[in-house]
Amino acid sequence: MNKLAKKITFSLLSLLAVGTMIGADVAYTTFEADILGQLCPPIVDESAASVAKSEGMDLAKKIEEEGIVMVKNNGTLPLSTKNTSAINLLGYGNVQWIYGGSGSGRVLAESDNWADNIDLADALDEYGIDVNEDLLDFYKSYATPNFDIDTLNFNVDNNPYRFGLKDPDINNSQYATLLEQSLDFSDTAIVTISRQGGESEDMPAVQYKSKPSQKTDSERHSLEISQEEEDLLYFAQDNFENVIVVINSTNAFQLDFLAEMPGIDACLIVGPTGEQGAQAIPKVLFGEVSPSGKLADTLAYDFTKNLNFNYTGFDGVSFYSNKDTAYGVGQTTNAGVTTRPSLPYIDYVEDIYVGYRYYETADVEGMFKDETRDILDENGAEKTLRGYDAVVQYPFGYGLSYTTFDWEVISIDVPSGSALTADSKINISVKVTNTGDVAGKDVVELYQTPEYKANGIEKSAANLIGFEKTELIKPGENETVKFEVSMRDFASYDAYDKNNNGKTTYEVERGNYQLKFATDAHRVKTIDFLGGEKNVAGVLTYHVDNDIILDKDPVTNKTIDNLFTGSKAIDGVSIDGGEGENADIPYVSRGDFKNLTGPIEQSSTHDAATGRAMGAKTKEYVTFAGRDGRDQSKANAWDNATTDLFGNEIANEEVLFGQSGDLKVADNSGVPTELGYQLGADYNDPQWNDVLNQVSYAEAMGMVNNAHPNCKGIASIGMPNLINYDGPAQIGSFTDKKLRGVGFPADCVLAQTWNKTLAYEEGLSLGADMEAHGLTGFYGTAINIHRSPFGGRNYEYYSEDPILTGKLAAMLTKGVKDTGKMSFVKHFAVAETETSRDSLYTWLTEQALREIYLEPFRIVVEEGGANALMTSYNRVGALWAGGSTALLQGVLRGEWGFNGSIITDYSDNNQFMNMDETLRCGGDLGMSVSLKFNISASSSNRAKMALREAVHHTVYSYLNSKYALQEYNKHPYNGKEITSANTKEAFNWVTPVVVDFNIVLGVTALGLIYFGVFDAIGLDRPLAKKEKEEA
Repeated sequence: MNKLAKKITFSLLSLLAVGTMIGADVAYTTFEADILGQLCPPIVDESAASVAKSEGMDLAKKIEEEGIVMVKNNGTLPLSTKNTSAINLLGYGNVQWIYGGSGSGRVLAESDNWADNIDLADALDEYGIDVNEDLLDFYKSYATPNFDIDTLNFNVDNNPYRFGLKDPDINNSQYATLLEQSLDFSDTAIVTISRQGGESEDMPAVQYKSKPSQKTDSERHSLEISQEEEDLLYFAQDNFENVIVVINSTNAFQLDFLAEMPGIDACLIVGPTGEQGAQAIPKVLFGEVSPSGKLADTLAYDFTKNLNFNYTGFDGVSFYSNKDTAYGVGQTTNAGVTTRPSLPYIDYVEDIYVGYRYYETADVEGMFKDETRDILDENGAEKTLRGYDAVVQYPFGYGLSYTTFDWEVISIDVPSGSALTADSKINISVKVTNTGDVAGKDVVELYQTPEYKANGIEKSAANLIGFEKTELIKPGENETVKFEVSMRDFASYDAYDKNNNGKTTYEVERGNYQLKFATDAHRVKTIDFLGGEKNVAGVLTYHVDNDIILDKDPVTNKTIDNLFTGSKAIDGVSIDGGEGENADIPYVSRGDFKNLTGPIEQSSTHDAATGRAMGAKTKEYVTFAGRDGRDQSKANAWDNATTDLFGNEIANEEVLFGQSGDLKVADNSGVPTELGYQLGADYNDPQWNDVLNQVSYAEAMGMVNNAHPNCKGIASIGMPNLINYDGPAQIGSFTDKKLRGVGFPADCVLAQTWNKTLAYEEGLSLGADMEAHGLTGFYGTAINIHRSPFGGRNYEYYSEDPILTGKLAAMLTKGVKDTGKMSFVKHFAVAETETSRDSLYTWLTEQALREIYLEPFRIVVEEGGANALMTSYNRVGALWAGGSTALLQGVLRGEWGFNGSIITDYSDNNQFMNMDETLRCGGDLGMSVSLKFNISASSSNRAKMALREAVHHTVYSYLNSKYALQEYNKHPYNGKEITSANTKEAFNWVTPVVVDFNIVLGVTALGLIYFGVFDAIGLDRPLAKKEKEEA
């Protein structure tokens, strides 16, 4: 080889070796959390995991027992094992059982084999009931069961058949023969109807079929029965003595067919049952357990008549027509795996009238006065329903039992008819007596009805303010439940000063107010009053003589005022689409109800051509780093500001990193030191300053950037790595690790229990799973609102109601925290839409934001002690939720006093998600390395303080959970002390390998230089010269 060739060859090889070494270092440094999360998973204590799993499975079945809602029963249930020893299971849903949703809320068996989960057929078999295996075998052969429609990778844009329904045509010859033969097998049939929703896609407004050759049914939506299911139901009612419908769906399901088929005897809503929760169904069917579940959503006869139907789901999302002028060349908001245009928006036109708040208010305003519906009663006779009853089939909070209960108010310290003042508190005790023949549980629901003034503050005619579920009450026995009602429970948020009193905050206006004891959102319970009236409507009436201004948070005493509206919009654009966006959004007002005839019309369709143009001010906030992704002008302006967005002066103090010291917050196993417990008890403890001074700049950067699934610890202060997994229903469900936690019924089922104790126990169980799996926290619970039945992740969320959602989620979060673990409660905020969720501009009024969508988070923070949250993909108005100062600093950290850690959702290379932005707005951790991050050691003091505070928040979250465990063990639940909550980190073999790899590459590079450089400059190599001399 000539010298030139040698020169080129050795030079290239040297460059390759050095480049590989540098590239490997950069990649490892950048993706360290991801790499360690995959290659060094947490150590699993298999013994502890086995115990946690066993105890958790028992709890999961109990949750399913109490979460089953019986909406219809003509006396067929409970069945008798003596008379019913065999059952025909009809419908494809029996072989494609829904255990959970698709996405982070899914539920998997440890084996990854769906057959290891328990479906209804398995549960009946274990209960000793024979099932018609011939029918089940036919369903399996007709179409391959698909237990996860995988909406993160397949949706209606690229594979609508993933949503396809699979029930065969009843006229299929083989099917018809089997159905006829089933009549000899049993006179009882259960028809199972299943639907599955999932992350990144809302439920379709049409019905797709599983096979491309089948025609899409555009006349029916996905949450009503298909033609095939309808034919099967008619066959069942005409041929079987006992017909029971089981709804196994991630979403509320339209049940109008029950009113048209009198031969259907009973209906149970069981929801997604988790791994083994289906074992609860036979207990309810055969009367071992009396159903006590209540609906967490309103079931109207026709979902398409909902006020906001045209502004929800796939067709409810619109796209800005001037999107090309908003993003730079080659940039996009990334609409997931879809081919949809970027810059989507959605309008919450219904304002506060979500779910039952719409139906109950519309009824009071006479909107339904002309509505009629013809049905068939149990005997098949025609009957005409009118008004509300023709619109709502089963109200929110509704549910039947095998027994009956009487209620009696036995004490009340503020009598009905009293005047209320700002300091009033009403304490009420209600005795619940089982007047039936079997043991059961009951739920006492308490609603508030305010007086509405025309053109005034928007007010719903019904507002749940409290609920209590009894323990099991035997026949003839009773239990007393208690309520405390504060003035905040009567308040409405006046975002527009509609009563002209100069206030934009929570108010209880002058007027009359009612408290109603009810069995559901529509029906007031007939009750007794001790020493007073008997058998009367359970209504208490009060009056307020002068407006009561509640502008202080009831827990923190922080001032509450507009932060999102008009000239007070902290983020620069009013979230109602007014100032800055200049959109003409048709928000409904209660005063308009009498003139409405149905859903609010949508002016645009699902394409950019008919969408409105984005406002000039809104366009300024499309990205934090400008059209080219590198513009630092916003960051620099923030860094150098002398006052913050709230008008407070900024202290330009020097921020210290890497100071010498030996303070430790935890030992090598993650157990807090005495100092650690002290800091976990008080975010403002003065010793925090010295602890944070020890943290180096590199350690701070390593913790906050790419904190998923491993959030790097801080060695200088003894802070261990944080390891957090999905998902809300099962620890480890969204990983490829086979050993997983308990697969619980979905949270929509937990909501149907209306049982705060069960929610707390689930939190304890989730924490036990985390402990056994070496985790420090999980991404849950998820508490967005069922704004529409079609919401893709409704199974992860609890309810259409913020109070039911908040109270249950607060108890679950408290349970997790009491085990020493962290709950990253999600998705903060207004993340009710999955269609085009990335950067979805979400427009709504501040009243709706606060009363409906933020209220569950407030309850979880202030009552549940949540110390970690996850922000959402969407925008709240013009600003990405993770970049909203009003949301994170104004409400969360300001009004609610939240000091915990805030993590973004997974960024997936979205330009609108920016780590520099979220740190400056009050966020802390980035989920994914693709988040842009430019804060450096040379940044301003304010920027460095934001970085330091992110560390402060995150370390505090960890220590605060450990402190909660310490406090819990002083008075353990049911006497069960939690003895271990230590971090179990796997041995990190990757870093030494990377170091060794660098050494090998370095030596190789030096060798190549040795052999190449001397030749390249025309000199003999020293060793070669020596060899020549010796020769």
